[in-house]
Amino acid sequence: MSSRRSRPRRMIERILVGTEGSQAADNAVSTALRLARAADAEIRAVHARETPEGARRRSAAGRQVAHQRERAGERVLEAVTERAGKVDVPATTVIDDRPPAELLLAQAREWGADLLAIGAQGESGFERAIRGSVADQLIRGSPVPVLTVHQPPSTDPLDPIERLVVPSDGSSAALSAAPVARALARATGARLDLVFAVPPRIEGGELLGPTDDIEQAAATLADDALAPLERRYRGTEIERERRVRHDAPHRAIVHHADERDADMIVMSTRGHGSLERVLLGSVVDKVLRTSNVPVVTVNPPGEDDRVASPEGQGPQGART
Repeated sequence: MSSRRSRPRRMIERILVGTEGSQAADNAVSTALRLARAADAEIRAVHARETPEGARRRSAAGRQVAHQRERAGERVLEAVTERAGKVDVPATTVIDDRPPAELLLAQAREWGADLLAIGAQGESGFERAIRGSVADQLIRGSPVPVLTVHQPPSTDPLDPIERLVVPSDGSSAALSAAPVARALARATGARLDLVFAVPPRIEGGELLGPTDDIEQAAATLADDALAPLERRYRGTEIERERRVRHDAPHRAIVHHADERDADMIVMSTRGHGSLERVLLGSVVDKVLRTSNVPVVTVNPPGEDDRVASPEGQGPQGART
């Protein structure tokens, strides 16, 4: 792609996607193709056939099973390549016997991927890849941001990507998503909604609405949280606006994305303060399960890191 060579900076160029032929994996492929086309990127589709190497040598029946799995995997990857060709996205494929999470993480490093895309309800090995300890390996252990797709795409793969939701509480951990959002916005031309969530007040079992004092305090908190995030985009042509939502953090993020017809949510896997509950434990699962748009999660460089990524440098594999 000649236009890539003329870019002064590298952005989102390589998108890795896991696929095994399920509907969830197909959703991930569709979203990866849409992003790749918008960002002038290429994709690599990876299939884990999960056939023990010993099965190929033990018996004729074992060899037959291995051959059948290989052919099934090849058909899945051929379908991805065909779809990529229809939208002018360069595509390569890999088929391997390693477990899905292990294979995806290895390929992300070896290929130099900028983004890893997975479906949220895959079957076979990829179903395990989005649950429990394996999900932790992918989302928290990936060397690159992870794009999780839960719902079938509601847009055409040729449609542009126009709006990204970026929540933050101002912590260095939450701010680690900023370079990835910047890279995505530059690559696609999308605008950014910078979102701060104000948890609701509950007294005596009753939910209380925001008062003038609360609104004023929320505005101060939002400025403290979003100003450091907004500074990450100064000197760029990226359009952005601040938004304050009075709701439980995970609902604030998901509802805002729905109401604004956002194309993606870009968020860190960790944070402090109000967003810590969003980015840890069961609430991040709620965001991933209930969001109608894909969610890009970014793993901060270190558990005790207190310094946001330097301007112009993205965490992990994202190129800015």
